[in-house]
Amino acid sequence: LENAEFPVNTLVENISGGSGTIGLQDAFGREADGYTVAILSNGPTIAQPLLNDTLTYTLEDWEVLTFTTAPVLAVLGCSASKGIENSDDMKAFLESGEPFTVGVPSMSGFGYVAAASMFNQMGIMDKVTWVSYDGAPALYQAYLSGEIDFATFDDNFAAQYANSGNSVTVGVVMNDIRSQYFPDVAAAGEWGVEGLGANIGFKAAAVKKGTPADVCEYLTKKINAAVVTEGYQKWCEDNYFGVLTEEDIYTGEEAMEMLIQLRETNRTVLTAAGLLG
Repeated sequence: LENAEFPVNTLVENISGGSGTIGLQDAFGREADGYTVAILSNGPTIAQPLLNDTLTYTLEDWEVLTFTTAPVLAVLGCSASKGIENSDDMKAFLESGEPFTVGVPSMSGFGYVAAASMFNQMGIMDKVTWVSYDGAPALYQAYLSGEIDFATFDDNFAAQYANSGNSVTVGVVMNDIRSQYFPDVAAAGEWGVEGLGANIGFKAAAVKKGTPADVCEYLTKKINAAVVTEGYQKWCEDNYFGVLTEEDIYTGEEAMEMLIQLRETNRTVLTAAGLLG
């Protein structure tokens, strides 16, 4: 927000805890006047309201203004022990019927939901043994050591390791489209696996529902202008967040529609996993 030209000073508050829900609860408790802009992301906005019935907000309690970065896509990293070098090898293995292990940073997180959605559509969920780790760095170390056959990574996370010379072999992008970071790796949609487009990691600017429409319009205009500034785009590139151009910017309605689809995917997968009643 420091790249946005607001007529008042802005203060960024990073309120941690509760998988991000404590910060959103705090923002939700403030006035719907536009002076508090919350940054929504997968865990506290999508998964936790499904899993935690003590939260006082749901997705519909927010007015989504715009995405602040390009959507993150989930990719499947392949252990060197499997000898998988490209997407064709990955597809052949998954269709072979051989059992395999998949590491995830969380059993309710974005990577798990994306992988489970893909495996379910491919009819191979009974071949998977899930292994949960305490966050992406721990998962990456397990992946390198060969503890697991595959690992789910955010594409920007995997790109940081790949570009720094570390070993990452990506077999498939678990979405309908290819990743900007791994343009030579096939998307599952190219294999005929449908409906994975809503499987995204996101950062969205939002205000509390009930904020006046003219205030929402003003904030959206200012934030969208900041998103395409040279300084912000350079920051996104340096920190492996997808850059949005003026042609890529989503409207609030488009963003909300994607998030509703994402929630339903989460609901289906988490219910099948026994995490929801």
